[in-house]
Amino acid sequence: MGALADRASVITSAPSRPRDAEESQGATLSAYHHWLRERDVTTSSFVEVEPAGIDAAIDSGARLVVIRAATDDAVDERALIALLTGAEANAVVPQSTGMTDAAWMEQVILVRDQVADLRSHQGDIEALLGTVPHAMDVAGALVTASARRTPVLLEGLTVWAAAVAADRLSFRAKTWWHGAGTSNDPAIRAAMMRIGVDPGLDLGLPTRSEIGARVHAALIGID
Repeated sequence: MGALADRASVITSAPSRPRDAEESQGATLSAYHHWLRERDVTTSSFVEVEPAGIDAAIDSGARLVVIRAATDDAVDERALIALLTGAEANAVVPQSTGMTDAAWMEQVILVRDQVADLRSHQGDIEALLGTVPHAMDVAGALVTASARRTPVLLEGLTVWAAAVAADRLSFRAKTWWHGAGTSNDPAIRAAMMRIGVDPGLDLGLPTRSEIGARVHAALIGID
């Protein structure tokens, strides 16, 4: 299974995003709908599941899995990524629009302190995951999907944190992982770089978008 970037002949046929900033997201969605109809890519091409439902989804014929994570934008996940990538706490905490320097620093301190707490488990990846239950569940699902040769679309902070840990459990698993798109989140970018998974294409769509998943299914070569 090649990376998305390797499927140049498919990717170059994907619809273009609106170039004018004034064009609405509705126009983008309409273009993708048309592109998908031309290729007859339906929702049957993928399934979104909780981590515990991964086996059942694959047994039911899922050809691409999107894992639904229970937690996002959490201190634990940022700390896990920082620890496993070697990044400093201030390098994995974004300062969103409107966030004061004091509020950002407070988040950095929380992540830094959590990294210190997690460090005692650094040599035992299973014990480390045991301290971050949501990431542990997702990591298990990622390894299971790869063992069953089923592609997974990585999206969201918890899923990327779990992927960094799962890469330690099974270094071949990432062969079956694909990024759902580029990200402005520094923790997600650090995770992408650490495990070397192609971030995928920036489709200009909302995260957790059904249309986005269907487009990626087509780009990966699932119909």
